[in-house]
Amino acid sequence: MSFTISDAIAQVESWLNQEIVLGDNALLWSNEFIQNEVHSQAWAEGTETFAASEKGSWYSLPTDFLRVVEIVNDDTEPKEIADTYYTIRNNKITFVKNDTYTMTYVAIPEKMIDIVSPVGLSDMFLYPLAYFLAYKHLSKADNMVEMAEYYRQLCEVNLKSVLSDLELNSNGAGFQVEMRW
Repeated sequence: MSFTISDAIAQVESWLNQEIVLGDNALLWSNEFIQNEVHSQAWAEGTETFAASEKGSWYSLPTDFLRVVEIVNDDTEPKEIADTYYTIRNNKITFVKNDTYTMTYVAIPEKMIDIVSPVGLSDMFLYPLAYFLAYKHLSKADNMVEMAEYYRQLCEVNLKSVLSDLELNSNGAGFQVEMRW
């Protein structure tokens, strides 16, 4: 399930017990949240396949490329390729050996262009985004500074919690702490 900016706005309205009109600010602030608050820690991943046919040839990286997560070759038993087998420079990549490679990478999200399209983040980010929108909305009013700061703190706490949960879940299998009694 995915959420939209209008879902976050509805959540803010329920907290403030009033209808709010954010206009273009909703898009501006939502994009600010995704780019500056969430950063690349939770952005979606993309994949790209390269058929390296000539040693030393440079291939263009995807336009939304930020950084490599992993590169595997398409042998019968795919294995991760060490970074000594490829070089990235000036939005291009080259490989040491001829082979077919699949690159998983962190993708830079596109800017949100309307409030009804799905936000490119997990549903876990609905509340942090809503808190951020509430903070930005309330900080425009001189008499709401304390309440705005309250929502800013809620945003930070919830965002840290979500990012921490994502980090724990991304490590694959659980972990076990050995204890002595």
